[in-house]
This record gives sequence, C-alpha cells and structure tokens, in this order.
Amino acid sequence: MSYVGQKYFLTIVAWGMIEIASLITHESLSRATFRLQNDILQKIIRHSITWKEYRVILNFSFMEMEESGSDTLSAQLASDVTLVTQCSVNNLHHIIESLQRWSGPISIAVFAPGDHISHAVMGSFFIKRCFPERNISFQIVYPVDNLPKFKAESLRIWHNYYYSDKRTIHCKHLLVTLQGLKGKNYALGDIPYPHNTLRNVAKKAVKTRYMFLLDVDIMPSRKVREIFLNHLYNMKSRKDATNTTVPQNVVFVTPAFEIEESVSIPTTKQELAWLYKNGMIRAFHAETCPMCHKPTRYEDWLGVSDTEVTAFEVEWSQSWEPFYISHVNVPEHDERFKQYGYDRISQVCELYVSGHSFVLLANAFVVHKGLKSREKFHSKKNEENRKNWILYTKLFKPDLKLKYLNSTKECVETSKREGKSRVNFNPHMKRSAKVIFKEKPADRDL
Repeated sequence: MSYVGQKYFLTIVAWGMIEIASLITHESLSRATFRLQNDILQKIIRHSITWKEYRVILNFSFMEMEESGSDTLSAQLASDVTLVTQCSVNNLHHIIESLQRWSGPISIAVFAPGDHISHAVMGSFFIKRCFPERNISFQIVYPVDNLPKFKAESLRIWHNYYYSDKRTIHCKHLLVTLQGLKGKNYALGDIPYPHNTLRNVAKKAVKTRYMFLLDVDIMPSRKVREIFLNHLYNMKSRKDATNTTVPQNVVFVTPAFEIEESVSIPTTKQELAWLYKNGMIRAFHAETCPMCHKPTRYEDWLGVSDTEVTAFEVEWSQSWEPFYISHVNVPEHDERFKQYGYDRISQVCELYVSGHSFVLLANAFVVHKGLKSREKFHSKKNEENRKNWILYTKLFKPDLKLKYLNSTKECVETSKREGKSRVNFNPHMKRSAKVIFKEKPADRDL
C-alpha cells in the first residue's frame, strides 16, 4: 500500500473511531438525560398539590438530604423575617445577588409552565447546593393545563452539573448559567403570569413571623433585616416581659429607587442621598408610574437621619404599591389579577381598608438596577392594565366593601375623579427626568 493509501486508510480509521466515540457519548448522554428527566418527574408527581388552576410543590427539594431538619422550628427562626419573592426561570439569577445582600431566610415561588420545569427544578437545586448554609425555600408552580414537558437541550444544560461532584466548579459558573436561561414572564403566549398566586404560594411556605415582600429584581439595602429585628427587639423590651406581641396592623415600608445600569447599588443611605442629589438614582417607576411610589415622600425621607429606625407614618394613596416588611398575617394577594397592573395596588388597598398603617423605615431602602421606561414594556401592557383596572374597580373594590363591612376606610380619594384608567402616561414625565420632584434634595454632609 502506497504512502498516500496508508494515510487515507489511517484517516478513515481515525474518523470512524471518532464517530464511534461520538455515538457512545451521545448514547451515554441520552441515557443520563433520560434518568435526570425521570428523577424530576418522580419528584413532581410525588410532591405536587392542587392550588386552584395550578399545581404547586411547596418547599421543593430535589435531593432528600436537603430536607433534613427543615421541620424543626426554633424560637429564633420564628421571630425572624423572611424575604418573599417570585419569578420566572429567566429571572432566577437575581436570587444570587439577593443572597449576597440578604442574610435571612428566603422563600421563592418559581413559575414553570411546560418545558420551563427543568430549569426551575435544576436551577433551584443548584442554588441551594451552592449556598448550603442559607435558609432557602423554593416553591414550584405550573398550570394544570400546561403540564411539565422536557426538552433534551434544557436537560443537557444541567447534565454536567448534576453528575459532577466538583461543587466548586459548577458553583463558580452557576450565575452565568442562570443568566443564560431562556424564558419570559409577561410574554408567555396564552399563559398569563400569575404574580399574586406566586406571592401567596411563597408566603405559604414562610416559617417566620414576619416577611419582606419584594419582586425578584428588587434588591434590598444591606442590613435591612438586622435593622428591622433590632427595632422589634427594642419594641418588645419596652413592653411587659410576658407581652412580646408587636402590633400586627403596621407594615414597614422601604422606599424604592431605580438606578442606572452602570452605577453600583448604594450600600448606605448616605451613598444613596449623594447619588440622588447627582441624578444617578431616582424614585422607582419615576417615568412609567409616578403615582405608584410618590406617596412615599422621598425628599422627606431623605431628610430623616440614618440614625433613626423609623421615619414617619405615610397616608395611603391611590395607585400606591410600596414594598414592605409586615407580619405574615396580612391579607393575601387577590389571585384574579394576572399579567400587568393592579396586582400589588389591590393588596395595598386592602391593607388600608383592613386597618393597617404604613410606617417608613428610616435607614432601609430597595433598589431596581436599570431605569424603567415606556419603551421597554411588552406590547400588550396597556391592554392588560386596562383589563385589570376594570377588575379592580368593578369587582375587587365592591368585594372589599362586603368583606370589611365595619371598616370606615375606602380606597377612594375624594380629591380625585374616578372612572378612567391611567393607561397613558403623563406627558410632562419626560424620559430625561432624573427624579419625579421639581427640586433636588438639599446638600447633605456625606
């Protein structure tokens, strides 16, 4: 055989060996992904319960060893505060940053219709595995008419992680993997995103007496938990030793801000005040819904010393949707509200009607990374907002009157005309506006 013939023969043999190895690898991977799919399915079947038109898995644990000791409720845990949030699979990556800023328990409800289930299950599993010392509870939610489906490409993303015992390696790349997950919340075709169902499910799993209700992309300032718990301790110490009950009809509001993507989230109120003065941070939804947070009275709050614990009580106002810490016994969120609009406004309205008061924490705040703008909303936002406004005015508020017959409060501002939804935005709210106020805050010693 000539040299050329030998070279050709060796090339064919080498190619054949590569193909055989590829087939073996593919076959091995297929078997492994099938096993992974079967493991996920068995967990779902065994632990899911019915929640109206959804199936829910509370305190989801993919590995039995995760569950050890979770049912033992210590007095210390009971008196703690849990961060309560919800998300779709493409927003799971925000949990990583929340864990870096929040030291207490966290309860997350993840919406996982159809083929999103693989990412919800494996994403939650690896977050818990990479943060074993943290008290994290995941709840998986999916519609009964959109049962779990499995795609090979989704399972392959997690294959190497799942079958590797090198935790430091996969934990190092977890954030990048989570950021690369594809998914949507508002734009899921015919599947409406059930914010309020998810919030109620996440709340159901809370084992502490207090909760901090946030959206998953809203980051708390550092030490919020410690500030709140110290406040509770001081309140209790001033009471009789046998009476450790803190008023349950008070919610503690944390002012919400949004910051430019290129700017780091401030760690202290002093840093925030400087950024605010220089136009790099502004009130949350300053452009897209100025009335949603204006009642927080940002400039008055900025004027309160950060050595104080509470700032002042705030009056309820139409369209207000603050983020807050409260007792877990606050009213549930109305699960009729889905997609965009009135999902939090309605619950804050019920807080007001049921007799709750709103007190701002003086040295705690929350921040959304990125400025909200009208152009970034999904295409059906206005239509959904209009639909939910009708639900809010024609059904929710009349139901509230029947539910609280003895209440003297009503979600109506006499100074404002009712009857038309504010679907369109105020024309004077220009995109270039840095804050929703006419004047910048006074200079402060920073």
